[in-house]
Amino acid sequence: MKREEKLEKIIAYIKEGEKKDRDFYIGFEAEHFVVDRDSLESECYYGDKGVLGA
Repeated sequence: MKREEKLEKIIAYIKEGEKKDRDFYIGFEAEHFVVDRDSLESECYYGDKGVLGA
């Protein structure tokens, strides 16, 4: 296979993964933080009082 053929195949493969204009959406992303009610400090994810073990 010649160099040009290889390049064309690579380019075609990459173009297959392109999104079409109709596939673009505006999204919303939100993050949540667990906060101690008394101290208003954020809780750790790990550890004895962590969110993971809750």
